[in-house]
Amino acid sequence: MDTLVSLATLSAYAYSVYVTVTGDAEAYFDSVAMITTFVMLGRWLETLGGGQARKGIRRLMALQPEQALRKDGDRWVQVPASSLRVGQTILVKPGTRVPVDAKILEGQAALDESLLTGESTPVEKASEDVAYAGAVVTDGALVCEVGRPVENTRLAEISRLVEETLISKPPIQRLADKASTWFTVGIVICSMLTGVGWYLALGSAGSALINAVTVLVVACPCALGLATPLALTVSLGRAAEKGILVRTPAALEHAEQVHRVVFDKTGTLTQGSLSVVAVEVSPKSDLSEDEVLRLAAGVEQYSEHPLARAILEASLPTNREDNPSISDFKPLRGLGVTALIGSRRLLVGAQRLFKLDGTSNALLNRAGAYADKGDTVIWVGWEESPLGFIAFRDIPNPSATSAVKTLQADGLHVTMLSGDNKDTTQAVAAHLGLDEFEGQCLPVKKAARIKEWQQLGEKVLMVGDGVNDAPALAQADLSITMAGGTDIAGETSDLVLMRVDLMLIPEFIHLSRRTRRIIYENLVWAFAYNLLAVPLAAFGLISPVIAAAAMASSSLLVVGNSLRLRRGNECAR
Repeated sequence: MDTLVSLATLSAYAYSVYVTVTGDAEAYFDSVAMITTFVMLGRWLETLGGGQARKGIRRLMALQPEQALRKDGDRWVQVPASSLRVGQTILVKPGTRVPVDAKILEGQAALDESLLTGESTPVEKASEDVAYAGAVVTDGALVCEVGRPVENTRLAEISRLVEETLISKPPIQRLADKASTWFTVGIVICSMLTGVGWYLALGSAGSALINAVTVLVVACPCALGLATPLALTVSLGRAAEKGILVRTPAALEHAEQVHRVVFDKTGTLTQGSLSVVAVEVSPKSDLSEDEVLRLAAGVEQYSEHPLARAILEASLPTNREDNPSISDFKPLRGLGVTALIGSRRLLVGAQRLFKLDGTSNALLNRAGAYADKGDTVIWVGWEESPLGFIAFRDIPNPSATSAVKTLQADGLHVTMLSGDNKDTTQAVAAHLGLDEFEGQCLPVKKAARIKEWQQLGEKVLMVGDGVNDAPALAQADLSITMAGGTDIAGETSDLVLMRVDLMLIPEFIHLSRRTRRIIYENLVWAFAYNLLAVPLAAFGLISPVIAAAAMASSSLLVVGNSLRLRRGNECAR
């Protein structure tokens, strides 16, 4: 971008020195000085605009505190955060930032992770939770154990990935760079032809030079060069502020072109963990719902099955010191578990473990109703008869319904592909208002379905958990995973959501559309300006000083237009 201005100023300066020495014609030192002044003023204002564009990214980089309080014997000693090692104990006081990713040993506090995840509400954390580097402890003090050194924290991974993303170039920027190169060559040729034409017409070297210089100055491709990278920088910073980590800049282009959004179910549209939603007791039993749940929890405490964890969590409020004594625990592969309570054997598991001949039809019908809704039902009872059943449900993600509706309102096809059975998949789809869904989809089948849509000409965005959905994520044109507690550097998707909020997906698509629109507006303005300004300069209708001012104004217009991306709520657009 500096080639044209350099040629212009050096040519005018060299000519002015020559005529000053020879005294043959008028010098143009004033024009050289004014051109340089306007160009530098424009660059300074561009730098200010670029600083605003990178503001969100700089805030992210500045989250890492330099000092930490490390336990040394009976004292807390202030040390550089970079010196902390895994396993050391640190103290984080109220109002300070967590220096490294660490497991909380003592204390309870609300942590502000807004600049790290985009989540505006402080998150309550206590013993055994992870406090991430850069989070602010708003109240309380925390004693923590260092889990990762400074260079490997989640914040450090995010910072490295953001830097790598800023360095790499998406297709549209590479196209603009190539256009700038050929544009510069074209303008140099046009300037030479202008000079030759004016010299042949007037026979004046001074007039020929000043008009050639004007063409060089007015056509500086600063606006063209700024059109794409500045808009991308603003968008990447805004995405980072919202909690969206963009791993590949091309995602900002591809998201705008998406026709279909495909969701995995478990861990994406749903929370990925089962919860007890009902406990039903047989009319023939004299036990209460809490007592049936407590009996089941007594047996399930020896199991690692997800259903066992759900039962234990649900039974916590009902636990008492007189819990039954359990012996002879046995897992029944694929069916459930069993154990002795006193002298009687309790079974917890599938319906076929029990003889249901004497069970009331009402109880069986209620169990069937839960199963029809996609819930998981297990029975609890003695060997001779069931006491009742417990129903479980994978609770939908709180933001899933609004995200699906927003995407559908944008005219996108929204599809759910799940490995679960058809009934469960249908129940979740009905809850979310999804018309397109498919159950019993293994990872390879998900990838095959995406390929089918692509062969029909659709651009597909896949949203998954990044583990069993790897084939589908790789097949999709654009892929998104939830960061959660996973290693961000190990993710292979184009985007990583730093918090479990599916509304970030339509927000990113809207941001992509606005970014692409702003880039095209910038490019159209840059080319239109040159189409108008170059002929004016070539025909001698403007002076070099006016040309420099016009060129600077053109660049500033592109800067201002790009900074519009920092304002507004994407989903409101």
